[in-house]
Amino acid sequence: MSLKSYMPQLEILATDGNVQKSTLWLDVTLNGIYAGWFSDKPNHISYHADGNFFLTSGDSTKKVSTFHELRNFKGMQQVASAAFSSNILEISTNLPQYKMKKLRSVAYIDVRKFMNDPLFGCLVSVLEPNRFDMLRTQQGYL
Repeated sequence: MSLKSYMPQLEILATDGNVQKSTLWLDVTLNGIYAGWFSDKPNHISYHADGNFFLTSGDSTKKVSTFHELRNFKGMQQVASAAFSSNILEISTNLPQYKMKKLRSVAYIDVRKFMNDPLFGCLVSVLEPNRFDMLRTQQGYL
């Protein structure tokens, strides 16, 4: 089974019920897993099929680590994190208003749940196939 069969392209949006802002994106290809965040310069991480892990910021790419090859991946590995203002009007003006794209899946974060908190965070982790039990915590699920 190929990596592509696990997850389609995904864009994570922040919304207050009226405005939708793009925050993060994820993509799975035969070459690996890519996760990026919208900012004034292109930023993303890439976890390549061979286990090499890179961080790209603007025009600079740096190898950060080496993990398990994706075809033999076991366990769970956090690969990125990001934080955004819970006031969608204060979310950086360089975060684009969302426009529907072909071949994209969308997940929403409703910032109204975080009105008493100045920030909300997103963690991006790679999870061993069919091991959703690893997402359990003492309080429930992540």
